[in-house]
Amino acid sequence: MQAVKETIRIEGMHCASCVAAVEKALGTIPGVKVATVNLATESAAVEFDAEQSKLEELFIAVDRAGYRAVKPKSADERVADELERDERKISSARRGMWIAWGLTIPIIAWMIPDMVAGVMIGGMRLMSIGVLALATAVVVWPGRETLRSAWKSATNLTPNMDVLITMGTFAALATGVVAVLHHFGIGVAFADFSGLAGMIMAFHLTGRYIETKAKGRASQAIKRLLTLEAKEARVVRDGTEVTVAVTALVPGDVMVVRPGEK
Repeated sequence: MQAVKETIRIEGMHCASCVAAVEKALGTIPGVKVATVNLATESAAVEFDAEQSKLEELFIAVDRAGYRAVKPKSADERVADELERDERKISSARRGMWIAWGLTIPIIAWMIPDMVAGVMIGGMRLMSIGVLALATAVVVWPGRETLRSAWKSATNLTPNMDVLITMGTFAALATGVVAVLHHFGIGVAFADFSGLAGMIMAFHLTGRYIETKAKGRASQAIKRLLTLEAKEARVVRDGTEVTVAVTALVPGDVMVVRPGEK
């Protein structure tokens, strides 16, 4: 048996259900002894038998579960890449949130006169079509990552919270489709709740942005602390001080740490 320990970056996780799905996927690979997934650091610590399975098989298992595994790099490269990736995720989440609200605020402005004073701007037919179009744009444009995540988790029989958001938004959109068809003489009259689809997705993306920002900032703080880790050590061997990599230290080594050193 050739036991190997690897830390793999996992992208696309949002909740405890995602963690369970990745751990389950890794656990199905022959030779995997331990697979522990950390949502905060978006990584998986895996111990496996290199004679029974390869690192590439772990990546394939994660991809099949609906997530993305990233090959491990050196410590410095990994920290730099992850800091940049965190910033991109925060920026993407912020952009999605603002786009969603940019489309949802007109929906709210269109619906308020009808709710408060019973005045339908442009008439019932135009309002139904307009609200449905705007709500659909919110769901399929800034909300596309939510839909993709919901589809992958559902098809892998490990539903996450994105499945609930998708069910709610599509149910609301369906009422709008029925209402629009009725305005053209098709089907029966039905209450139109399509505007709620845009609101649900906008609030969801706002929460996702807050979550991504908080998790990203905390993760960055941890990664920056890790960069302070000493890479070399000064040890006394045979009466002489020598500098070696920390990975070359062995039990019994006497280290010399001078004032101000790590």
